[in-house]
Amino acid sequence: MNSEDYSLFFDEENHLNQKAQALYVDAMKLNRLDEIPKMIYEHAQNCSYCTVELYELYEALEGVNYADLGKHPWLDEGLSELTLSDKSEDLDLILQQLIADAVTIPAYEEMLATTYRNQSMGATLVVHAPNSEQLCIDSVTFLFSSNSERSFVLTLENHQKRVYKARLPHNTINHTILFTPKEKFPSGLYYWKLALKGGSPMVMGKIYVH
Repeated sequence: MNSEDYSLFFDEENHLNQKAQALYVDAMKLNRLDEIPKMIYEHAQNCSYCTVELYELYEALEGVNYADLGKHPWLDEGLSELTLSDKSEDLDLILQQLIADAVTIPAYEEMLATTYRNQSMGATLVVHAPNSEQLCIDSVTFLFSSNSERSFVLTLENHQKRVYKARLPHNTINHTILFTPKEKFPSGLYYWKLALKGGSPMVMGKIYVH
């Protein structure tokens, strides 16, 4: 990216402008954060002001159906079509089939039913994404905020085994898991847990991977 590209995405105060914010939120909702300019992604991770702006925009667009978006004006400019189906009915059928075929972990289901979370040592954690039982295609992006100064551990597992684990610095606000290689992430139900390093899970949930 050159200086001209920089001016396309940043305002006079060196914060993400409206175009960059919209692009970031679109990419997050489409699970395509790995395709946005690196300067936007890195700035979003390190700027508390822009983090708040992105949270507010994300929540404002909560009801938008991205399955009907079609070709994205920036992400798909000169590139291939969206990997997501452009028909919401197709995505609904995929999710319904995954739910019907899901192999659950009873202990985790019980934890989820009782809103399992441990706000130990006064620490709090709010997970803004993914949504509950969200269908994720190719990747999943976690967006969260916390008042803890301890690092976190994020794990993802299905009924067979843990398939992903990452240690996240205490100031992390988002983290994307790419489902590659695909054989490591077969379609189905996955449970995620976000815990304080060395502690019990603080927040957990589940997603469906396709």
